[in-house]
Amino acid sequence: MRHLLLSPFRFLTWVLLCGMAAAAAPPPVHRPLNALALVKECNARDLGATGWRSVTLEMHTGGRVTRTLKIANLWQDTAGGLRTLFLLEGPGGLRGTSYLLTEPGPAGLPMQVHLYLPAGEGRVLEIAPRLHDDGLLGSDFGYRDLLWRLPEHAFTWTRAGESMALGRRTHLLDAVPSGPELVASLPWVRLRYHVAEELRMVVGIDYFRAGETAPAKTVRVEALEQRDGVWTPTRIVASRGGGSTSVLTLRGARFHLPALPARHFVPESLPGFAEALRGGTSEQLLTQTAEASP
Repeated sequence: MRHLLLSPFRFLTWVLLCGMAAAAAPPPVHRPLNALALVKECNARDLGATGWRSVTLEMHTGGRVTRTLKIANLWQDTAGGLRTLFLLEGPGGLRGTSYLLTEPGPAGLPMQVHLYLPAGEGRVLEIAPRLHDDGLLGSDFGYRDLLWRLPEHAFTWTRAGESMALGRRTHLLDAVPSGPELVASLPWVRLRYHVAEELRMVVGIDYFRAGETAPAKTVRVEALEQRDGVWTPTRIVASRGGGSTSVLTLRGARFHLPALPARHFVPESLPGFAEALRGGTSEQLLTQTAEASP
């Protein structure tokens, strides 16, 4: 209570000095995470697994839709890594075509893709690493574009600045392949990931070839929303230039489903899923699989 006895002039001086001291206090230091730390945070976000979603894939040439596919996928974390099962629902002639994508795990195991074509020889084929960036089903998307997590191994990560996307601040992270096998199989010398700071999720990718400063391919999330507490893209566009673009549009999604036995996420399961899909939708198939699993 002693300050109440001060003269008005001394009291005013005391207030001003306190205010100046507060104004002069340095702002809290913001220490940005390094590139690999951001990658790890991005990979730790909630993916809604076990999850199911269905999308429409449209291929555009010269602004005209030339082909439309309906695809469903189911993903789950397993002891062998995060695995995603892709099932082609339409058009009818391709119905049942499926593949299994196994993402690189903590141990640094390489990405794997197994494909099953019902119209083929009835065998499950492993896609060679040099084909992982080829157009998926004739589109501008490659298998690598559909990874849930960023590859922590076999790449050297650096920060490349900041930008804005979807009204959100994003970190630009450059990934340069360093593993000898990856360097030999990858058509790109550098990949630039756009990671939304608030959401810790990838909202864009740029792919660069040797000696080129402009990306040879781009992938952009153009819309996203939160469903069941999980942020998910609702529209993604991939472009390789030359008037060709491909658009993924979300049709439906379910998250945090009961986990399924790991046996459903192995290459040997693809023929069975493909055959079962001929008699119903992927959502019906998922329900039947869950009910039949002990």
